[in-house]
Amino acid sequence: MEISKPREPLTAEERARFEDYAAAIFSRLGMNVDSPGARDTPQRWLSALWDMTEGYDGDPKLSTLFPVECPSCPEEEKTHVVEGPIRFTGLCEHHVLPIRGSAWVGYLAREKLVGISKLTRIVRLYSKRFTSQERLATTLRMN
Repeated sequence: MEISKPREPLTAEERARFEDYAAAIFSRLGMNVDSPGARDTPQRWLSALWDMTEGYDGDPKLSTLFPVECPSCPEEEKTHVVEGPIRFTGLCEHHVLPIRGSAWVGYLAREKLVGISKLTRIVRLYSKRFTSQERLATTLRMN
Protein backbone atom coordinates (compact mmCIF):
# COMPACT_ATOMS: atom_id res chain seq x y z
CA MET A 1 0.00 0.00 0.00
CA GLU A 2 1.39 3.36 -0.99
CA ILE A 3 1.58 5.71 1.99
CA SER A 4 2.65 9.05 0.63
CA LYS A 5 4.23 11.89 2.55
CA PRO A 6 1.72 14.67 3.34
CA ARG A 7 1.79 17.69 1.05
CA GLU A 8 3.33 20.88 2.30
CA PRO A 9 0.61 23.45 3.11
CA LEU A 10 0.15 26.26 0.62
CA THR A 11 2.26 29.28 1.44
CA ALA A 12 0.53 32.63 1.93
CA GLU A 13 1.96 33.75 -1.42
CA GLU A 14 0.69 30.64 -3.23
CA ARG A 15 -2.74 30.95 -1.64
CA ALA A 16 -3.05 34.63 -2.65
CA ARG A 17 -1.84 33.90 -6.20
CA PHE A 18 -4.18 30.92 -6.67
CA GLU A 19 -7.15 32.87 -5.28
CA ASP A 20 -6.36 35.68 -7.75
CA TYR A 21 -6.26 33.15 -10.60
CA ALA A 22 -9.61 31.71 -9.52
CA ALA A 23 -11.17 35.17 -9.22
CA ALA A 24 -9.95 36.06 -12.72
CA ILE A 25 -11.38 32.85 -14.20
CA PHE A 26 -14.71 33.17 -12.36
CA SER A 27 -14.99 36.82 -13.33
CA ARG A 28 -14.27 36.08 -17.00
CA LEU A 29 -16.96 33.39 -16.94
CA GLY A 30 -19.49 35.97 -15.75
CA MET A 31 -19.42 35.84 -11.95
CA ASN A 32 -19.46 39.16 -10.16
CA VAL A 33 -16.69 38.37 -7.66
CA ASP A 34 -17.34 41.67 -5.87
CA SER A 35 -20.93 40.78 -4.96
CA PRO A 36 -21.66 39.87 -1.32
CA GLY A 37 -22.42 36.25 -2.24
CA ALA A 38 -19.31 35.69 -4.35
CA ARG A 39 -16.73 37.90 -2.64
CA ASP A 40 -15.14 34.96 -0.79
CA THR A 41 -15.80 32.35 -3.49
CA PRO A 42 -12.18 32.14 -4.75
CA GLN A 43 -10.94 31.47 -1.20
CA ARG A 44 -13.70 28.94 -0.49
CA TRP A 45 -13.13 27.22 -3.84
CA LEU A 46 -9.38 26.88 -3.27
CA SER A 47 -9.95 25.47 0.25
CA ALA A 48 -12.53 23.02 -1.09
CA LEU A 49 -10.23 21.91 -3.91
CA TRP A 50 -7.39 21.36 -1.43
CA ASP A 51 -9.69 19.26 0.78
CA MET A 52 -11.01 17.28 -2.19
CA THR A 53 -7.46 16.25 -3.15
CA GLU A 54 -6.26 15.23 0.31
CA GLY A 55 -5.74 11.70 -1.02
CA TYR A 56 -2.21 12.77 -1.95
CA ASP A 57 -1.47 13.18 1.78
CA GLY A 58 -1.76 9.44 2.45
CA ASP A 59 -3.30 7.86 5.52
CA PRO A 60 -0.96 6.46 8.20
CA LYS A 61 -3.80 4.36 9.66
CA LEU A 62 -3.70 2.14 6.57
CA SER A 63 -0.59 0.36 7.81
CA THR A 64 -2.40 -1.33 10.72
CA LEU A 65 -2.61 -5.11 10.22
CA PHE A 66 -4.01 -7.93 12.36
CA PRO A 67 -3.18 -11.64 12.41
CA VAL A 68 -5.53 -14.00 10.54
CA GLU A 69 -7.55 -16.12 12.98
CA CYS A 70 -6.64 -19.35 11.20
CA PRO A 71 -3.19 -19.04 9.61
CA SER A 72 -2.86 -22.82 9.19
CA CYS A 73 -6.29 -23.33 7.55
CA PRO A 74 -6.44 -24.78 4.02
CA GLU A 75 -6.55 -22.16 1.26
CA GLU A 76 -10.31 -22.52 0.73
CA GLU A 77 -10.96 -21.77 4.41
CA LYS A 78 -8.91 -18.59 4.62
CA THR A 79 -10.72 -15.47 5.73
CA HIS A 80 -12.66 -13.67 3.01
CA VAL A 81 -13.09 -9.95 3.62
CA VAL A 82 -15.60 -7.89 1.59
CA GLU A 83 -16.92 -4.37 2.13
CA GLY A 84 -19.37 -2.36 0.09
CA PRO A 85 -20.97 -0.39 -1.18
CA ILE A 86 -18.39 2.24 -0.27
CA ARG A 87 -19.58 5.59 -1.57
CA PHE A 88 -17.00 8.03 -2.85
CA THR A 89 -16.64 11.38 -4.56
CA GLY A 90 -13.54 12.36 -6.50
CA LEU A 91 -12.34 14.78 -9.13
CA CYS A 92 -12.04 13.79 -12.78
CA GLU A 93 -8.56 14.68 -14.03
CA HIS A 94 -9.94 15.56 -17.48
CA HIS A 95 -12.39 18.27 -16.39
CA VAL A 96 -11.76 18.70 -12.65
CA LEU A 97 -15.44 18.00 -12.06
CA PRO A 98 -16.90 15.59 -9.50
CA ILE A 99 -17.20 11.89 -10.12
CA ARG A 100 -19.35 9.89 -7.74
CA GLY A 101 -19.73 6.21 -7.33
CA SER A 102 -19.76 3.14 -5.15
CA ALA A 103 -17.06 0.53 -4.79
CA TRP A 104 -17.03 -2.99 -3.44
CA VAL A 105 -13.66 -4.17 -2.21
CA GLY A 106 -12.71 -7.65 -1.16
CA TYR A 107 -9.65 -9.77 -0.61
CA LEU A 108 -8.59 -13.20 0.58
CA ALA A 109 -6.56 -12.79 3.76
CA ARG A 110 -3.53 -15.03 4.08
CA GLU A 111 -1.31 -14.16 7.04
CA LYS A 112 -2.57 -10.70 7.98
CA LEU A 113 -5.95 -8.96 8.05
CA VAL A 114 -6.63 -5.35 7.19
CA GLY A 115 -9.40 -3.99 9.41
CA ILE A 116 -12.66 -3.61 7.51
CA SER A 117 -12.68 0.17 8.05
CA LYS A 118 -9.38 0.33 6.17
CA LEU A 119 -11.11 -0.77 2.95
CA THR A 120 -13.28 2.35 3.10
CA ARG A 121 -10.18 4.44 3.86
CA ILE A 122 -8.38 2.98 0.83
CA VAL A 123 -11.27 3.80 -1.51
CA ARG A 124 -11.56 7.33 -0.18
CA LEU A 125 -7.79 7.91 -0.23
CA TYR A 126 -7.51 7.05 -3.91
CA SER A 127 -10.74 8.82 -4.86
CA LYS A 128 -9.41 12.06 -3.37
CA ARG A 129 -6.80 12.38 -6.09
CA PHE A 130 -7.24 13.61 -9.65
CA THR A 131 -8.25 10.41 -11.43
CA SER A 132 -10.75 8.74 -13.73
CA GLN A 133 -13.36 6.16 -12.84
CA GLU A 134 -11.44 3.58 -14.86
CA ARG A 135 -8.12 4.30 -13.14
CA LEU A 136 -9.74 4.27 -9.71
CA ALA A 137 -11.19 0.81 -10.36
CA THR A 138 -7.84 -0.45 -11.63
CA THR A 139 -5.92 1.10 -8.71
CA LEU A 140 -8.26 -0.49 -6.18
CA ARG A 141 -7.93 -3.85 -7.93
CA MET A 142 -4.15 -3.67 -7.82
CA ASN A 143 -3.60 -2.58 -4.20
